[in-house]
Amino acid sequence: MTMIAILSGQVGKSVLIDHFGWFGATRKKVNAERWLALGLIVAALVLIARG
Repeated sequence: MTMIAILSGQVGKSVLIDHFGWFGATRKKVNAERWLALGLIVAALVLIARG
């Protein structure tokens, strides 16, 4: 569960960094695939927590 939580945090942060262009990164439009990936990771975390 800890690894899934860490992974979801990393993916979520990367989506925000790319979307807003933080830390000097080039702004990139966040597409549906990235939102889907983040949603699936969060869903996995919820399913594991319910266990």
